Amino acid sequence: MENAGTQINAKTSEYMSTGKAFRAALTEKYSKLAAEAKTHSNPENYIHSKYFDKSSEYYETNLTDTERRIAYNYEMQMCRTGKINGVNYQDSLFRGIEVDGDSVDSDKIQFERALVNSQISNILKQAGVDTSSIKEECTFTVDPYSYEITVDGVDEETKVLMQNALNVGNNGKNLYKHIYYCSTQDGCESSQVTEESKMKYEAYHQVYSYTGYELDKLEEKNGTYYTESGENILDLVDSAVESSGKVPKEFKQQMNNWIHDLVSTISTRGWNNVPDMTLSIIYGKSSLKDMNQLITYQYEADRMNRQWYSVL
Repeated sequence: MENAGTQINAKTSEYMSTGKAFRAALTEKYSKLAAEAKTHSNPENYIHSKYFDKSSEYYETNLTDTERRIAYNYEMQMCRTGKINGVNYQDSLFRGIEVDGDSVDSDKIQFERALVNSQISNILKQAGVDTSSIKEECTFTVDPYSYEITVDGVDEETKVLMQNALNVGNNGKNLYKHIYYCSTQDGCESSQVTEESKMKYEAYHQVYSYTGYELDKLEEKNGTYYTESGENILDLVDSAVESSGKVPKEFKQQMNNWIHDLVSTISTRGWNNVPDMTLSIIYGKSSLKDMNQLITYQYEADRMNRQWYSVL
């Protein structure tokens, strides 16, 4: 068994949010504010001027800098998506109310991000990497097929240390799943995840999980793929699904049809003509921050400087 300190654990099934009442209160507040913003000819300009333009007639004067940033993020997100993500207890709505952040978990994403940050920090520390010496933000990129993590933005020696430490067990897979989850929330509009790239990812991993074959290493022809011995990969998938105990009998045909469609579409378009769903995330100050999406989730260790999300 691997040392726990070398693993990124993505399991959060037992996590239960108890901040529903706070979320409901924030949703009600910002629904009303967003509705008011939409009565203006340019709602987003109106929202920006309300919080940051001191010369504006709509400028909110009774806010701290932190409350101003939080309010702008929430109202802009509500205006754009009709929803808010996360619960920030430093919103002006909770001014004067003491909230114990340790006993009131606000959001699954917040929980997961803090957990993954801690695990990565422990992994790097055990490998002898001084994260405080990373002056600039670096980037973790995860391959969608091998789940190998590549580090960019640091010197070569540190890069090798970090990559060797991170590429242990299921770390790459778990980090990939975490990035994907945070990239596909409502309103994120991540440029890293597209329908095409997701389809290619699913085709590869479904075939691999049932047959052990890697699509990109097979011969591509006639709307499917063939092994070196000339076997049609879809025939192998059919046999594997039929004998699999993972798929209920009544859904086996549906599973086969889905994988057939994925493989046929990718083969017809050509493997190299469909983008890979490679996922990257920024790492700096011992924490992760999403990139290439409208909403970025981040967690800073200092409680007074925590920023759960921002709208670009």
